[in-house]
Amino acid sequence: MSGNKVPESTWLRNFTKSAGELIEEQANAGYKVQGFIMTIGIYDRLSNALGYEPTDLLGYVIEILEQTEDEFEKEGEMVFIKGQPLN
Repeated sequence: MSGNKVPESTWLRNFTKSAGELIEEQANAGYKVQGFIMTIGIYDRLSNALGYEPTDLLGYVIEILEQTEDEFEKEGEMVFIKGQPLN
């Protein structure tokens, strides 16, 4: 185990702050945010930090991105915003 692992509470605070910034960024770009799409590794880490399996983050629904093993190794962990342009 690495000696410089970030404590779960710090990771959760930073992750939640970053998620909020993504939402704000999308809203400023003219999109209505509908939810988050994330890889299973990020979802598992979020679940561990919260102590339960969440269905939403900051009030937005969470979807798990289905990835093959090859895609995961190539692209790694990711979080996306699901949204629609405002007309």
